[in-house]
Amino acid sequence: MTRRVLLLLLLPLCLTACGSTGSPLPSRVAVAPLRRVAVSAERANAVRETISRELRRVPVPLSARDAVDREGKRCDLSSDDAAKRVACATDLGKRVGASHVIVGGIGGLGRISVVQLSLVGVREAAVTRALEETVFERNGRDRALRSITRRLLDIPPRLPWYRRWWVWTIVGVAVTAAVVLPLALRRDDPFTTVEVP
Repeated sequence: MTRRVLLLLLLPLCLTACGSTGSPLPSRVAVAPLRRVAVSAERANAVRETISRELRRVPVPLSARDAVDREGKRCDLSSDDAAKRVACATDLGKRVGASHVIVGGIGGLGRISVVQLSLVGVREAAVTRALEETVFERNGRDRALRSITRRLLDIPPRLPWYRRWWVWTIVGVAVTAAVVLPLALRRDDPFTTVEVP
């Protein structure tokens, strides 16, 4: 009897733990220098560094920034022709050993920035995903850039602790144990009432 109860209590835990994790992450990513329009080089580098920091948190292996900067000078990532930018990003990815390259640009007007990012697959030699977002400096640029980076890589947003599977599994096990254990462990007449906590 107690084995069946334990099996029933542990079954939801096993089923939720075996769920899928979503799409696979790129094996190695290079973050190319961003094109700038009315934005200082320091601000563009800060945006690039925030993207790189979020990739390390995910974690996705990064190509060395020095190698990307050095190899990125060999082609024109700031070209207005999208096909040339994709070809350049593909070539850059092959030279630094990356499976994907993040290219894009940033434009600004005062405290508002428009960030355009594209994820270029080196093997496919094509843009696999592109995003364009408006970022307000006052409202937390870093948080917005982290969100943009996660969406670019198709990583689902982080769930708050109270919406995670393990919290509700523990609550379910505790409630089930509080109801079932007094019934299963009583030793007197089966027709007497039992106080449930």
